[in-house]
Amino acid sequence: MRQEFHELELLDEITKLRYEGNLPDHIQGNFINPLIRAYQKWKGTDYVPSLTHPALKWSIKDPMSLLSVVTDAPWQIIEKKKEKEVKIETTSMQSGFVAAKGSVPVKSGKKRKLEESENLSASTKKTKAAQMIIFSNESSPSGLVWDGDNYSCAYDALFTILYEIWSTDTKTWKIRFREINQHHLKSLSACFKKYMSGQANFETARDTIRHEIHSQNPTQFPYGTRGTSVAALTSAILAPQNFVAISSPQCTNCEYSEPSIDDSLEFVLHEKDDSQKSTSQWLGSLQHETHERCPQCFSAMMQPISFKTIPSVLVFEINSRNIKVSKTLKFEQEGETVVLDVRGLIYHGDFHFTSRIIGPDGIVWYHDGMTTGSSCESEGDFDKLSSRNLFKCKGKKLILVVYARV
Repeated sequence: MRQEFHELELLDEITKLRYEGNLPDHIQGNFINPLIRAYQKWKGTDYVPSLTHPALKWSIKDPMSLLSVVTDAPWQIIEKKKEKEVKIETTSMQSGFVAAKGSVPVKSGKKRKLEESENLSASTKKTKAAQMIIFSNESSPSGLVWDGDNYSCAYDALFTILYEIWSTDTKTWKIRFREINQHHLKSLSACFKKYMSGQANFETARDTIRHEIHSQNPTQFPYGTRGTSVAALTSAILAPQNFVAISSPQCTNCEYSEPSIDDSLEFVLHEKDDSQKSTSQWLGSLQHETHERCPQCFSAMMQPISFKTIPSVLVFEINSRNIKVSKTLKFEQEGETVVLDVRGLIYHGDFHFTSRIIGPDGIVWYHDGMTTGSSCESEGDFDKLSSRNLFKCKGKKLILVVYARV
């Protein structure tokens, strides 16, 4: 009931702004849910209308979360003596449990199959069955339009994902972006805010950051039709301002260990071989090769790597198809459990990057700056995509997996 009152407060303000002609054109929706969701993504989930009664106001302690996407099936005429059948088969990806320092990964998986059929005819004649999955493009995440003069697909794919992450909780992610680095991410957050408030379009936000990065390294991040590596771009955007990891030399046999030292590990992890079974296992087995011997028992030494604090964003560069994409990563640190969910997948093929965005409600959206432009196409529930289906998207190969803190 309280949630309904919150939605009514926002709807009242939307109606007032529309009547006064002050509602931005991008706040659209044919139904209440997508309309309010679009308004939340513009104003932020922490925004409370000024005329809201004190008893109904929400806050950080009593938040109003971003509304989930509600998909609406279109009307259709069903002829007599025909049968319609809807089948949805799902396979969830492997979940991972990884500690910031020394926890053991936990695997979990589930498979659910839902079948629903309705016989609309009493005739004994053969009936025709049609399989279909219907999704709506209402409340699509914002997308970037491809720049064909200065190929922008690397920026389009990455920034569309980062904006969807940032827009779910603008206040929290503004802080998290700034904590990662004070340069590109801080600037990106400011550009996102201008876009959300209607002061600039999305492409202006992209081009502003692109100019910053190009100015620092015009060879690696060129203009024109030469193209840019999305892995290099992601590394530059997420480059931390300080050391974020440590490595700890220790004996594999006895209890001997050496003091921890700062490590060069950053928030983009590059797959060096295809020995790992999942992204979760990959994260849990980070270590440096060492040929040192223990000074006490002369056994082999190892040098595992761990993050000093739990990352807000973590990206895996995929070079093989033998690894499974863990649906979640869980960190344990000082008694706290923190979850990172898959929020984006970036694909490459035919000298072009595309992406899939996973919303906080688990809905998957496909974006291609060439074809979908400023919007995205719904692909349904993330839980219903098998790990195998994640490695290909419209003929392109998976190269980056983006995890973000819940």
